[in-house]
Amino acid sequence: MNAVDRPIPFRMDRDALHRGNMRSLSRAALAIGLRGLSRTQHGNTIDALLSEDRNADLLVKASTSPTTLANTPALQGIALALVDALIPVSASAALIARSLRLQWDNNAQVKVPNLTVPPAAWLGEGTMIPVLQGTSTTSATLTPFKLATLVELTSEQMRSSNAEAMIRAALLNAIGPALDAAMFF
Repeated sequence: MNAVDRPIPFRMDRDALHRGNMRSLSRAALAIGLRGLSRTQHGNTIDALLSEDRNADLLVKASTSPTTLANTPALQGIALALVDALIPVSASAALIARSLRLQWDNNAQVKVPNLTVPPAAWLGEGTMIPVLQGTSTTSATLTPFKLATLVELTSEQMRSSNAEAMIRAALLNAIGPALDAAMFF
């Protein structure tokens, strides 16, 4: 099989995954807000929001049942999407996005090694590359915590066709400064 006949491998669109996760977060917040207004009046809207979005449904249920990052991998994707969405309004989010991203793999804690690696060296042509040995120690154990907020929208804003966009903006504007304050002050 030549290069022309070979199929193109499927690559996941990271941006599409993040947009979908942020949409799930916004829809879950909208569904919770609409439930607070009137279940009988907005029941069909809430059911429609949640039936087409498995992650939004999971987030809405998380408020009544014990759901953690360790037992719900979908929440990890939503958390990463939120950090990426916060980058325009939060210096902390930009720093977190550039840092080492570790998978929790159903663990409640992650031990992070401290690696000491010898620096690379410039060598002349034909010179042998020296083998240098680094060291590693377990210096930190990460345990997840959450940053929580409540945002207020009027019933008119939640009934609007722009409700998801307004909720997303309200969440980002509430969380961004709080994250910066926690990280830098």
